[in-house]
Amino acid sequence: MIEEALLTYIDSPRVGINNFTLGQEYEKHRQLAAAIGFYIRTAEFGDDKLLSYEALLRVAICFEAQGKRVSPLKGAILRAISVMPDRPEGYFLMTRTYEQNKNWHEAYAWSFIGEKIARGEKELKPLISDVLYQGVEGFIFERAVVGWWIGLYTESLDLFKYLEKNFKMAPIYQESINNNIINVTNILKDKGIIK
Repeated sequence: MIEEALLTYIDSPRVGINNFTLGQEYEKHRQLAAAIGFYIRTAEFGDDKLLSYEALLRVAICFEAQGKRVSPLKGAILRAISVMPDRPEGYFLMTRTYEQNKNWHEAYAWSFIGEKIARGEKELKPLISDVLYQGVEGFIFERAVVGWWIGLYTESLDLFKYLEKNFKMAPIYQESINNNIINVTNILKDKGIIK
């Protein structure tokens, strides 16, 4: 598959989709530096704003996979958001990035902004790849997680219960929701905050 993508790219190296496809192939093979380069070329040569946006999100995902690359990761997400500020995926990745790096207040704020964008979205043209976006419920989940860390204990529990009742999320999220409801409930009972 990588050979086909490379041949197509060689024929037309300034065509955005050719760069994107080659970037995907390198990413699949965990050659992330090469993938990042082709995704950046996609954004540079792209007349297609949606493809440029997605390519920048893929850059961020590759930086995340490399670990300890938070500054360029956030830069790629911010660039993507500047290309298409009305799409929610970039806001979700930024929320998640702040949460994973224990920047609780920033993650909390970004979750509100992202949820507002997600709730206002009309029918969105689908992206080519999975950029880890979980929908409106992803923002609520992130807010429930980070709310705990900034002292919003009952809000955190209420959000986890809301998610459990109203959304069917991916198994990893569903398991986390169930575990958090049990753990947060027990902690709040021990602290005398709830009965």
